[in-house]
Amino acid sequence: MRKLFEWIAAHPVLMWAGLALYGVAVTLPHGVVQDWLAVQVRPIGLAAFYRIMAGVALVAGGLASWSYARAMAGHVARRELVVAWVVALGLAAGSWQWLTVNNSELVHFGQYFLPGLVLIGLTGRVTESLAWIALLGGADEGYQFWGLHGNWGVPWDFNDIFIDLVGGILGVLWGFAYLPVRRRESPRSWGVGSWLLLGLLGIGFVLWLLGLLLIFEDKSNTTYWFSLSRLAPKGFWFFDETWGPRRIHALTPVEGLALVLGTMAAYGWLDARYEGKRG
Repeated sequence: MRKLFEWIAAHPVLMWAGLALYGVAVTLPHGVVQDWLAVQVRPIGLAAFYRIMAGVALVAGGLASWSYARAMAGHVARRELVVAWVVALGLAAGSWQWLTVNNSELVHFGQYFLPGLVLIGLTGRVTESLAWIALLGGADEGYQFWGLHGNWGVPWDFNDIFIDLVGGILGVLWGFAYLPVRRRESPRSWGVGSWLLLGLLGIGFVLWLLGLLLIFEDKSNTTYWFSLSRLAPKGFWFFDETWGPRRIHALTPVEGLALVLGTMAAYGWLDARYEGKRG
């Protein structure tokens, strides 16, 4: 695995280009893939498909945890990384239970595990890697909100963005376990992804202050530019049989942003103590 990270660090342009293409590949064909998958699972039924997805997720999580545990032997950050992994598995389980309407959404974890792994190899920093994961997940859901489902009464789906982030956390931690790591000797610095995420949040806050951005759609308001949700709050628990069989909590944009940023900040403590030695 060390040679893999050496290769990633030695080819930054290729890897950043690959991440960009990966982001496009998992975002733009979303509707086509969803329709194709609906046809493929019809012969076995949704219930069986959901059981298969759950089984695959549990096996993948078990294998990743086994491999992660092997990497802990003699690791300089062993104690912190064990705690971080257990917490991440808890976040994954909680997200699965309370934020996913059906088990097909488990694909989000694997979908963002890979870029998390590559990003920690490129940046050597947990916070910077997770900033890019948040941007990729936000762009994916933004495309669905404003493009693919532009006329639907749906929110900009922070449930999925948080699930994407948790998948990215698992990938980042798994990579950090195999990446050559040393105790931090210099002050932490912010990378391009962190500044870009902060800048977008700042722009959004200013637009909200000016009344040009609304949290929830208001059709009687003719002066705002856009809203972050076309679905009015319906109480803490939400159920719609057209979405899936499970009752969930649909995160509001405010809740979603708080959860995403709070989780990123919590994992940022790894950066305060350790840094990856890229290559």
